[in-house]
Amino acid sequence: YDGPIAQLLAASIQPILLVTDWPTTWGYTPWAANCSVLTAVGLDGLQAFLHAAMQRYPSCYFQMGNECDSYLPSPDGPCGGGSFGNTMPEWGMPANWGPIAYVDVLRRAWLAKNDSGSSASIVLAGVSADDCFTPDQQPIDTGHLVPGGPGFNGKWLRAVLDLGAADYFEKAAFHHYHHYRHAWETPVMQGGLLPKVEAW
Repeated sequence: YDGPIAQLLAASIQPILLVTDWPTTWGYTPWAANCSVLTAVGLDGLQAFLHAAMQRYPSCYFQMGNECDSYLPSPDGPCGGGSFGNTMPEWGMPANWGPIAYVDVLRRAWLAKNDSGSSASIVLAGVSADDCFTPDQQPIDTGHLVPGGPGFNGKWLRAVLDLGAADYFEKAAFHHYHHYRHAWETPVMQGGLLPKVEAW
């Protein structure tokens, strides 16, 4: 990535590097590495990787995961389960384990940045906040649901902030795609980015 990143920086563009799709051996659900909660071995590996990457690319943003509010309650889910949005006590995990595990990821990223002396910035995973459910799978507002959609934990952002996530990132990513705009085009919300941001 050295060449493309150098070109972007030369044009005064700060790249956002998406950190996801980690090795299958790092997660509790190896069949879904891109959204698997990390084991202790995985967290150690992630921190070592980020230490080296942040030293190499000190002027970049590092986004830790993508749409980690995804709520996939079982291995039968479209991504194989194991997402950071999962809060139900499954597979021997405690309640609220997804947000707890994501804050661990952010903390390891923060440690890697500080230990490396890098000026890189840490970005909270892009929050989808569509098709939202509570941790017990109850719709938060049927006006925000897309039938057959994947479902996201509508309490995730508040959960990670309550766990101290704000101490470990400088920026936050937020997703609002045109082809999902109907999830927010209700008589109350009227659709669009700003009503969605204000709701969250």
